[in-house]
Parts: sequence; C-alpha cells; structure tokens
Amino acid sequence: MKTLIFDIETSPNWEVIKALFPCPPKPVFDAGSVKTGNIKKQELVDAKVFQAEVNHEKSLLTWEDDHWEGILTSRKCLLNPALSRVCAVGMSGPYVESKGILLGTDATEGELITALLLTMTEHTAVCGWNIHGFDLPFLDFRRRVYGIPEVDLLKQDGRYYGGYQVDLMARSRCHQHGGM
Repeated sequence: MKTLIFDIETSPNWEVIKALFPCPPKPVFDAGSVKTGNIKKQELVDAKVFQAEVNHEKSLLTWEDDHWEGILTSRKCLLNPALSRVCAVGMSGPYVESKGILLGTDATEGELITALLLTMTEHTAVCGWNIHGFDLPFLDFRRRVYGIPEVDLLKQDGRYYGGYQVDLMARSRCHQHGGM
C-alpha cells in the first residue's frame, strides 16, 4: 500500500479578516470622563486626569495590535478555513519524490494544495495527525475556493472517512472520544 504522510500549516488570511473585522477608530481622550471621587484639591484632580491621559496614550500605541490579537483568538482564525489559508505543506513517504516541506513563500496557496492533491492521487492511503478533525476538512474547503477537483482520498463515506485515511490521533486514543 502506497501511504502518503502529510501535514498542513495555516496562517491568517489578513485580506479577508481585515475586510470582515475592521479595526475601530482609536478612542479620543475625554478628561470629563475621569472619575475623581471625593478629591477636593485641584492639583490632585489635575494629577489624576494627567495620569489617565498618559495611560490612554500608552493604550493607543498597541490599539491595532490588541484588536487583531483579539480577533485571532476569539474567532479561532487558524482553525477556520474561511479566515485562514494553507501556508505550508509537509509530505513524506517511501514513494514521495520531494520529501520535506513545500513552503508557502515559494508557492501560492493554490499551488500548494494542487501539489498535495496531485501527490495524493499517486497514493492509496494518507496518514497524519488529526487529519479527520482538521487537515482533510480544511483542505476540502480551501480546494473548493480555487476550484480544484476533489481527489478520492479527500472523500468521506457519509459522515466518516474511509479506512484509507489513517488519523494517528484517533488511533493513539483507540478511537475514544474526549481527552487527548
């Protein structure tokens, strides 16, 4: 049996993410919104307002970075094929000519997916870690984006993948659901 061992790596698709979740405008400092409590002396009130303004200016330095980090975390972008892309593919096996990694810097996402799927057509089985839960569904979604034809090793039998797609994570857990 000719088995292909593979793994994909993903990265955020910033064009899509920035179009869907634009960064809100930076807030303007409002001295009247600073809570001063029962402070009576004007110099203490001024010092508190000044400190609030300094803190506000510091927060503006990371405003956009904090926004994008929050989007990546809350939307789980790297797990969502609509918000991320394939950036690298690793392939190995006794019948793979160019073993190792095809980096996304040298090829477009469509070329990476096409190369992987063409290699899959030359094999009778695929193997990888969590390929049922991530790699195969992700690849299926992204290949549709580019109009790349489906290969037999990507297909499911109803809800389940066939015996020619070996998920090492499922095998290591003896097909038990739950903790890893």
